Amino acid sequence: MATGGRPVALPVAYRVAEGRILFFTGVGSKLGAAFRGEVLGFEVDEVDPATRTGWSVLVVGRSAVVYDRMPAVMAGLQAWAAGTRPYLVAIELDSVTGRRVSTHPL
Repeated sequence: MATGGRPVALPVAYRVAEGRILFFTGVGSKLGAAFRGEVLGFEVDEVDPATRTGWSVLVVGRSAVVYDRMPAVMAGLQAWAAGTRPYLVAIELDSVTGRRVSTHPL
């Protein structure tokens, strides 16, 4: 997502269901992007400091507002941030890339 022509990364609680990334949001930039069907990037990482290993995955896909909340409910998705987040947004999995992070050669 971009705001003022600059890329923006925002944290969300999410689940993967029915081949899409799902998250709840309130009124704001994420909801506006979904209503416009913008292509968004979604990144999730995990790092273990003790072993200095981890992974990173990047999904790129078109966003949309979802009116059927059942996939989110079935996946156990709950908004955790303060404030009201009544809108469900989906990102299609058009492109999925990733890598493992390690200090050891594979």
